[in-house]
Amino acid sequence: MATVHHAAGATPSKLDIPIRLSYVSGTSQTPKDPADAYTGVKTPDPTDIEGGALREGGMPVLTSKDNIGLLCQYAAVGMVYGMLPATIYPFLQQYLNCTGAQVTTAQTLVVFPWSFKCFYGILSDCFPIFGYRRRPYMLIGWGICFIMLLVMCIMPIGKPYFTDSADRDIKVADYTPEIEARINHSAPDEGAKYVIIMFFAAFGYVLSGVCADSITCELAQCEPIDKRGKT
Repeated sequence: MATVHHAAGATPSKLDIPIRLSYVSGTSQTPKDPADAYTGVKTPDPTDIEGGALREGGMPVLTSKDNIGLLCQYAAVGMVYGMLPATIYPFLQQYLNCTGAQVTTAQTLVVFPWSFKCFYGILSDCFPIFGYRRRPYMLIGWGICFIMLLVMCIMPIGKPYFTDSADRDIKVADYTPEIEARINHSAPDEGAKYVIIMFFAAFGYVLSGVCADSITCELAQCEPIDKRGKT
């Protein structure tokens, strides 16, 4: 048994009291399950929500009135995502005869906003607008995209590089003064403004697409455990 060394001038009984109280306090308490320490902070028990879902709300139905907009959203994103880059070759390269550097830059900038998807998600998560985290940003994104596409539609397209399509098949070394006079040498200069407009259009629809992905994740958490992965 451990020996307690008493200080000078102090009685053994007074020094033993804290030790005895500490021992009694420790042995008199009922042992606790270590898992109980996480009761207040652990992830909510899925069994507490219907069907083991992670969120309340029931099994989401994407074709319902509340969620049909998501399908329209993804259809619009797919259409713009497919058509916007597809205009680069026929318009910039064939019609305006832009340089290879201009065409490559356009192809890069049109898909460049996808590199910042995580930041768009952080923006909508941390900075809600009027208490809403998704819908305002979706409207802003589609508004930007629509305005940019509208500007491209109403902006004068200008004359093509080859005003006579037959001149396209003639080698540069075989150009005659008449052919040189027909060529619109300023046409490639028009490409830069279209590249910038397409970049901002891509920025807009990607912002809306990220918010739609966030809503889809939230709906997926409402799925019961036996149907998880359907949304």
